[in-house]
Amino acid sequence: AVAGAEAEEKPVAALADPFSVVRDDDTHISVYGLSPASVGETAYRHGIVVHRLVEETADLGPGTSAGVRARDPEAPPLRLLPKLRFPGPAWPMRYELRRTTGVRTGWLIGVAAIVASLLASVLLARAGGVGELHRLTGWPADLPLPPVAIAAGLLGALAFGDEFRFPALAATRDAVPRRLGLLAAKFAVCAAGAVLLSLGVIVLDSAALLLLVGGSAVPLPGDWPELVVGVFGLTIGSSWAGLLAAGVFRSTALGLATLLAVPILAVPVVQRAAEDPSLRTLAMLPHRLRAATLDRPPSMIDRGLAVALRLASQPVGQALMLSVAVLLCAYALTGLRGRSTRQ
Repeated sequence: AVAGAEAEEKPVAALADPFSVVRDDDTHISVYGLSPASVGETAYRHGIVVHRLVEETADLGPGTSAGVRARDPEAPPLRLLPKLRFPGPAWPMRYELRRTTGVRTGWLIGVAAIVASLLASVLLARAGGVGELHRLTGWPADLPLPPVAIAAGLLGALAFGDEFRFPALAATRDAVPRRLGLLAAKFAVCAAGAVLLSLGVIVLDSAALLLLVGGSAVPLPGDWPELVVGVFGLTIGSSWAGLLAAGVFRSTALGLATLLAVPILAVPVVQRAAEDPSLRTLAMLPHRLRAATLDRPPSMIDRGLAVALRLASQPVGQALMLSVAVLLCAYALTGLRGRSTRQ
């Protein structure tokens, strides 16, 4: 049904499908056999102001309304639209996977990160004087984070930045019954993308160092599994920090800027807290727990705990953990405030 204060009978352009127009009263008309888009375009061409154009109801046949006009016997039968299923728990994950893989920006960022880390890794290996982590990830000392972590943070920022940049995604996002499910899907997809990206960087950088520099440029330390998992943790933390920052500030650029500011602003705060006698006990807790796990016979759980504690004992890891916790609380507060405002 279409209602309009200025609705009046005017000639309508000839259309291929049969249709009919019924005047219900002085301000209401009913259009049968046309889509809302066709009605809106015709009304716009003839200068008719319409309201409630999107309210579309199916024709239930004769006898349902006094103002219904009989259909043409030669007209094709009405087609009933299939009933849509209610969004299930898998919808947020499928939506996020399609959004991530359907936009070429993410693929370009991944390729750029791999190329940048590859060049930086070869140059750092030729120059010498850097550790295994910096050689494997192409992490120059001038950058606050390795290129793979910056790329992962940018991909995380785009995960929420696209939601606010392109309004067409808002309808799909609102169709998800649980915003927490969408956030969990973004966390999972960002973590998986960060792991795949960092794995590709480590493999390609190691191969390039072996071919271009030599086997001496890629010394295999005894704790190489912990080193690789540490890179995974760094990239995952960076992607989550960029994701939450973009969700809080509603901007991709601000999300990336927040991620880059974490090592510059938060690391000195963590180091100062470690020097404070009142906070030194709390800051040295990861070191003590890691030393306690090394005294016991190693197992899979102990190795995983040792890797987590090793990452948490580093200033950059502590800064990322602190920033992710703060941004998660900020996102929860802004989400609850937005929900209460809408209600």
